Amino acid sequence: MGISASSTARQTQRENERAYVRSLGDRFPLGDAELRKWIWCHDRFQSNSAPTLVSLPDDSDLASLAVWSASYGDYNPYSTDHPRPSINSFSGRVNSAKRVLEAIAIVENEIFPAGLSSRLAQGALGLINPPSRKTPANPTWNPPVSSSIDEISAVEENYYSISPRVDKFMSARGKTSYGYDDFSGDTFEQFLEGISVSCGRRGSRACLSRLFAIVSGGNGGMTQQTMAEASDIIFTTYSLSLAASFMKNMAYLDDENSGRIDWRSFIPEKDPKCMSPMVDSLLNHARTRRKESGQLSNTYFDYSTPNTTSSTASNGS
Repeated sequence: MGISASSTARQTQRENERAYVRSLGDRFPLGDAELRKWIWCHDRFQSNSAPTLVSLPDDSDLASLAVWSASYGDYNPYSTDHPRPSINSFSGRVNSAKRVLEAIAIVENEIFPAGLSSRLAQGALGLINPPSRKTPANPTWNPPVSSSIDEISAVEENYYSISPRVDKFMSARGKTSYGYDDFSGDTFEQFLEGISVSCGRRGSRACLSRLFAIVSGGNGGMTQQTMAEASDIIFTTYSLSLAASFMKNMAYLDDENSGRIDWRSFIPEKDPKCMSPMVDSLLNHARTRRKESGQLSNTYFDYSTPNTTSSTASNGS
C-alpha cells in the first residue's frame, strides 16, 4: 500500500512538472529539456549553496551559472534514450564543471574587456546577485560505489529536482493569468527571456538589441539607452567571438589535454586593423536607417564613435 501511494505521488509530481515546463514553453522558445535545465540552474544560482565538490567564486555570476550548467550536464529525465545513470556519470559532470570554471576564469580575466562579464550576467541574462555561496548543495551526491542503478537514479532524481518551483506553480495556478508572477516582476522569467534572446531564439534583431543594451549600459533591454560607441559594439562582439571560440576548443579537450590550448592566442588585439572599416560600416548603416525613418534625433538604434576610431565621428551619429 505504501509503495503504491509513493509511486502515485511520484507520477503526480512528474505530471505537474511537465505541465509547468510546458506552460513556460508556451511563452519562451526553448525545448522542455532546456527549460528544465535552466529552471534547475537558476534556482541553484539563487540559493546559498555551491555544487557538490566544486567551489564557486563570490565575484562572478557568469562563472557561477556556467558551473551549475556544467554540473547539470547531460542529465535529461525527459529523454527516452538517456544513458543509464552511474557514479561515473556524475563524476564526469563534476570534472566538466571544474574545467568550465578554469576556462571562464581565463575568459573573464584575459579575453573580456573590464566589466563585460558582469554586464553579460546582469544585462543579457538578468541575473541578480545571489546570497554568498558557502554551503555545499543539499541534497549532496554521495551514493556508495556499490549502489544499484535504481539507487543511483533515486539520488540523481533528488539532486536534480525542481519540485519547489513546480509546487509553487501548482499552488498559484488559477490565481494569476499564467499561474505565477507577471514577466516584469519575475527575475526567473527575465532570466529565461535573456537566455532566449542571447541564444538567438527571438531572432537577430532582438539579439542585437540586447547587445546594444549591454554596451550602452542599459539593463539588458529593460531600460532603454539612446547612445553607444560604435567601436565598443564592434570590440565587444569581437571579444565575445574569441571567448566563444576558446570555450568551444576547451570543450573538446579532456583533463590530460586541457593545458595544450594556448589561451594567449585568443586575447583580443588592442587595435585590430579591421576595426575602423567595421565601425564606419556600422555608423553608415545607423545614418541610413535614421534617414529612412525620417528621424532627426538619436534613437535606440543609433550609434556614436570616438574621434580616435573613425573619421566619420565628426559628422555626428
